[in-house]
Parts: sequence; structure tokens; C-alpha cells
Amino acid sequence: MPAQARPPIVAVEAGADPFFDEAGKTLRELRAATGSVIAACGGIERATDVATRLDLDSSIAWKLWHVGRDVAGLPSPAHIPGKQGYERFLQAAAALGIEPAVIDRARAAFAGFQQLARHHAGDRAAADRLIGAITDEGRSRLDTSIRRDGFRANAYLLGVQADSVYQLDALKPVGAEFMPEVFRVRGHFGLQRNRANAPWVMSRTMLVYDAGRSEDLKRSPIDGRPEATNSPGSLLLAQFCSEQNIPIVRRTLADSTVEDELAAGHIGQSGALDVVLGEHFSGMPRIKQSADAMIMRVLTPAKRLVFDVLLPPGIPHRSVSYRVHSTVQSDVPYSRSDDYAQIPIAESLEVLGAASTAPEAIEVPHQGQMLRWLLARLPSAGEGYTLCRVRMKFPPVPSVVAVRYELA
Repeated sequence: MPAQARPPIVAVEAGADPFFDEAGKTLRELRAATGSVIAACGGIERATDVATRLDLDSSIAWKLWHVGRDVAGLPSPAHIPGKQGYERFLQAAAALGIEPAVIDRARAAFAGFQQLARHHAGDRAAADRLIGAITDEGRSRLDTSIRRDGFRANAYLLGVQADSVYQLDALKPVGAEFMPEVFRVRGHFGLQRNRANAPWVMSRTMLVYDAGRSEDLKRSPIDGRPEATNSPGSLLLAQFCSEQNIPIVRRTLADSTVEDELAAGHIGQSGALDVVLGEHFSGMPRIKQSADAMIMRVLTPAKRLVFDVLLPPGIPHRSVSYRVHSTVQSDVPYSRSDDYAQIPIAESLEVLGAASTAPEAIEVPHQGQMLRWLLARLPSAGEGYTLCRVRMKFPPVPSVVAVRYELA
């Protein structure tokens, strides 16, 4: 179940701007008036009945059904038919003998929606984006559509894309003086170049406190081979990769920030790769700060994102939450206030319970195997660990997904 309510849809609270009150009243009236017409027609129990009873196109009937019969929340503008389609609906209802007052109310409600769209957005397409962003129904649909367009644009401009990106973080408490150690698995699946000679930084990791970045971070492969600390090849989890020797360059920047870059290769599906790295982070002094978080940096245009965090026993679930931040305004936005550069995302954080029995994320190849592989390397084989998951379609680029937690 979700661990928290969805993040705020807009920065301004309803009632602080006339637009919110006007849009809410207009959409509620349109829903009620449309529903009254449908109810007056009689014998309508599903969308196909609207099409049959009123002799309407099935797509228009489906939209009208969702506008008039879904009583929860405000209707999505994307579900509201155009002027001709709505008028055809009203004329068909009139032909069935529906009372003129019921039809006139619906016609006036639709005219009110048109006026709202013209006044605040300028045209219908802009209205679907602007007004849709304040409705529960419209927000997920709108987000997915716009983020899909962003994915396509970024994949073309940056010259790279992935079918799915995955990060699995597990915390291991080590005492009062240090922050929990972190075991991390990072995967890019179906990673392909869309432009010749396009190298790509797949990941960038750093340790961030409220005061800024820190150099207090030790890195090693998950299997503990110290001689391979800075060798990206040794970090490859070959059993989950599409090839044995994937060309990766590790670059250490200032303050222990590390980048893993994939060398240029063949373009298109023929050169697509599954690249999975595993790493262990330790030696992080405990410093009192506002909250702790595991962060997934989103650098690669991807169709799907899954971020799994394994929390050991002792972390109260009520404290687990997540935020998605833009990295355009700051490279480390999580070190700022909770809402700094926050991106509104419809998807919620899921707390899935015991990690050993949690459902697999089928959109990520080998996800269940990777989870079991990591659990076997945790204390007591991960017994008592809880799995928290963020799933996202077409994640914004560049951004960071921060899963916040508090240690008991």
C-alpha cells in the first residue's frame, strides 16, 4: 500500500488563486450535469450502453461515461469530448425525450468549461494540460503523456535511451558512530545509442549531508574484493549483464564523486546492452541532520524506472517517504529544503512488506533474481527486511528520486 499521500499537485493551495475555485466548480457542475443526462436516458450501466442507447461513437461514449458516471474527484479534461461530440450527445438525448431543462443544464455546463479553457489556457490543448494538472483523474494521464514526449525528445537529443533503469539499495546498520552501510545494485536494461560515437555517463554517486558533499565514503565490490575498488569491470554483475566484458570507465571527481561511463558503441537495437553494477559503500560518519535518504540519480532517458530500497528491522514505516527533485537548479537538491526543486509526480511510494515475499517488478529483467542475490548477502539473509518501491513511467531527466527514512 502507499506509504504516503501523493505530493502536492501544484505549489499554490486551492483557494489562494481564483483559477482553482473556478475550475473546481466548473468541472463539478459539468460532471453532475452530464451524469443527469445519462441517468435520465435509462438503462445505461456501462460505457457501451451510452453508445448503443444514444447511437454514439464508442470513443465519445467512453469519454461521456467517465465524465458523468465517475463520482469521485474532478473529471479529467482529456475525457471531455469536443464541442461537436458533446452537442451530438445532447441532441441524441433530446431525441429520446429527455426533459429540456436537464439538457439545457448540461449545455450550459459545457459552455462554462469552454469559457474556462479560453480564459485561462487560450485553447483546448493547453486547457487539457493546465486544468488536467489539478484533477486526480487527469494528472496521471497528463503526466504520462508529457513525460513520454520528454523521453522521446531526450533520447533523440542525448543520443541514448533505455527500456528500463533499476536501482536496488539495502541498508546494513553498523553501530551508533556510522551511518548504515549501503549495498547497491544499478541496472540499465535495453540501453541503446541513437547516435554514433555517443558515450554515456550511466551513474554518478556521492555522499551528501545537509552541509554539502563529503569525502567520507569507502567503496568496494559487493563481494568484498579490495583490490578491485576502482575497477568498473570488477563491479559488473556478469550473471545479469548481456555481455561479459562491457567497456566502462570509472572517473573520480572532486569530493569523492564517482562517474561510471559507458564507452561509445553500435547504435540501435543491435548494440543494445544490459549493464548491471554492484557496489558496497561504508565508512560514513553519523552526522545529525534533518533526515536520511537513499537517492537514485536519473540521467538516462528511460521508458520505465524502478527504485527498490531494503530497510532493515527497526526503521518505522510511518517515516518512509519519497520526493523527486530536479537537478537543473542544484546538483544536490536533496540537501536543500524538502520541496526545493520538487517535481510533481503522480506515482506513489509502495511499502511492500517482507522483502523475501515481495512481488517482482516485471518491467525489470532479472529483478527477482537480483533481489534474492542481494538478500543472501545481508545479515540473516535479509530476514526482517522491508521492501519499499518507487515505479515510474518515463522518469524526468535529469532528476533524483530520494527515498527518505528515519532509523529507530
